[in-house]
Amino acid sequence: MGTKDLSERGANEVFEDHLKLAQEGKLGEDLENNYAEDIVLLTNYGTFHGHEGTKEAAELLNKQLPNGTYDYKLKLCHKNICFLHWAADSEESYVLDGADSFLIEKGKIKIQTIFYTFHSKIDTKE
Repeated sequence: MGTKDLSERGANEVFEDHLKLAQEGKLGEDLENNYAEDIVLLTNYGTFHGHEGTKEAAELLNKQLPNGTYDYKLKLCHKNICFLHWAADSEESYVLDGADSFLIEKGKIKIQTIFYTFHSKIDTKE
């Protein structure tokens, strides 16, 4: 990140760094750089708290979409709020309706909402 203090970054800079690190699978670096220690994630799969909760939510997504690839459809920021519409695909499942929102303060994500529906590609019929 250079010599710039992470807390001085604007919302868009934090948002873009998060998306880049997420695509690269660098969760630890993403948590350190971009997430407040007291982050709250509100999702359709539950509420998650702190860095440990964020890891738990990431593990759930990885379990639902193993080795998934992500496509960022729409990225918007206004002041300290950002929005992401995304889709994902894996060998076993896919997501078409991913929607995340972010409240970013002092260079860190403080609150994130996550909604997605994963669909299995595996035919379970005998």
